Amino acid sequence: MKRPNAAGTVLQALEPLAKKMTEMEQLALAGGAMSVVQMGAQLTEASREASRRAVELVLDQAARSAPTSSACACGGRAESQGFEAISFIMRFGRVRVGRRRCRCDDCKRTGMPLDEAWSLPEGDYADDVREATERLACRLGYGEAMEQLQALWGIAPAASTAQRWVVEDGQRAQQAVRSDAKQHWAGYEKQQEAIGMGDLRALERVAGFGVVELDGVMVLTWKPGQESRRSLAANANTDPAPEANSETSTSSALSGPEPKAPERPSNPAAASPCSCEQGESCRLAQALPANTNVDAPLKAPCETTGSGVVSTPEPKAAEVPPKSTSASVSGCDNAGCQTSPPAIRHQPPSTLSQVQGSPMGPTGRSARIQGREVCVGLAYLGEHMCEQSKGHGVLLERRYVVTLNDRESFWIQLHAAATAQGVLNRKTLVRLSDGGQYFIEKSAELFCDQPMVPILDIQHAKQHVWETGHDLLRPKKELDAWVAPHLEHIKNGEAAAVIVDLAEERKKRQNLEQLKSIDGLSGYLHRHLQMMDYPAYRAAGYPIASAAIESTNKRLVSRRCKQGGMIWSEPGLEAMLALRAAAFNPGAWQRLWPHAAAA
Repeated sequence: MKRPNAAGTVLQALEPLAKKMTEMEQLALAGGAMSVVQMGAQLTEASREASRRAVELVLDQAARSAPTSSACACGGRAESQGFEAISFIMRFGRVRVGRRRCRCDDCKRTGMPLDEAWSLPEGDYADDVREATERLACRLGYGEAMEQLQALWGIAPAASTAQRWVVEDGQRAQQAVRSDAKQHWAGYEKQQEAIGMGDLRALERVAGFGVVELDGVMVLTWKPGQESRRSLAANANTDPAPEANSETSTSSALSGPEPKAPERPSNPAAASPCSCEQGESCRLAQALPANTNVDAPLKAPCETTGSGVVSTPEPKAAEVPPKSTSASVSGCDNAGCQTSPPAIRHQPPSTLSQVQGSPMGPTGRSARIQGREVCVGLAYLGEHMCEQSKGHGVLLERRYVVTLNDRESFWIQLHAAATAQGVLNRKTLVRLSDGGQYFIEKSAELFCDQPMVPILDIQHAKQHVWETGHDLLRPKKELDAWVAPHLEHIKNGEAAAVIVDLAEERKKRQNLEQLKSIDGLSGYLHRHLQMMDYPAYRAAGYPIASAAIESTNKRLVSRRCKQGGMIWSEPGLEAMLALRAAAFNPGAWQRLWPHAAAA
């Protein structure tokens, strides 16, 4: 046995792996067999244990070899006060190690030199677990992500811890992108000023074209001061007094205390017992708005009270590690907070829709929920457009920009992304968008010094024609016969001919709604006539449809943030979008997690 501080002690960590490999060798020599999958699983488990022990031994060697005193920042000497134990979880399990605590008598400061030198985590989990958690959480729901991490590594933090990490590191990623964009914009302004003064020669442009596409995606969020149904249910269960105010717990760690929720109205019928056969359950159902777990299914109402009854107990909250006890701000993406978009209800409203705090209502979306537009931008080069199969294209390289609240930062981030992608060095800049005036005007202002070709998404124009056709004609044959020639005109760059036809069609109509629809389409085509020369665009190889940005909307936003009626807090949505953009933009994730690049 080697001394604790002797070289080679760390090789003791290989004992579990060597023992397992010896057992397998003996099995093979004896004529036995096992499946390669089982063999791989056993070797993986032995390797995990060997890695865990190796980390403990190496850190123990480092702690014992460290000097008992070290220089302090104040100029004095920090002396050892003895060893203190630390425990944290890495990808291969819990690691326990002791290290010295040093204290300076001059400035009275204490510290752990080993923690700084070896970047030991301050919390219960090392950064490799945190990074893997966020890598999964920005693609899957929190609960499902933790299940997958448990299956892959055998460890997983609580879902509430994952939510807190996403918000903290999402804000960190967001701040990094904003800082880079501001720095880029400041350098760009100086460069343009120098070129204008003649002190700097303009860069020579490269042949080809770059593309910038823009769009917006609507995502449901809670209005300021509102809270999720789950929070209301928790408050109702912990505070039995219906007239007491309850304070929301979401986002208190980052955005300050939330305003108090409105008082719950008392239910006079709740105090009187019910005589139906459901007994106590029916009496509880009378108090449904104040203390019901709204995620539980409801029994049929009794004739006496007309209320539903909760048939299943409220599930127990998952255990949270000690370091995850602080309040978290996160998107609410579970079944307990789902709602439907505004639509015609095909069934009468259930009792659940009358529960205070429920996002469901008899007329559709609750007044506590709002739709927020997420601005999405995409930058790529023309040579990166490839046809994977007939009618199906793919972009080999691209950069994404996405923001929720900071629209001013969105534009300088888009400029920085276009510059990094090489779009602004090309002889032509193609800007592809729908008919939204905000995107058209702001992008024209942003790229005013570029040789820009603005293009209106042809699918967006066709959609407007179809909408007008539906307003004018009901029979399908007549509708198709009216729409088809107009679509052909638009495809051939003859939008002016469509405007003339609409003027003739207007003379035949007297219905005010139909006249309004015709005028709307005619005005839309007039405004964007200079952006609809589609034959010339196709001849130059420019994209004329926004398939790429629509795919970006789904990939970057909808797949994670619009599943099953998700409703998000704004800080949680912003953080999730920032992490997803970092995951898909080249090099951004490695910058956020340097150890991922090193691995």
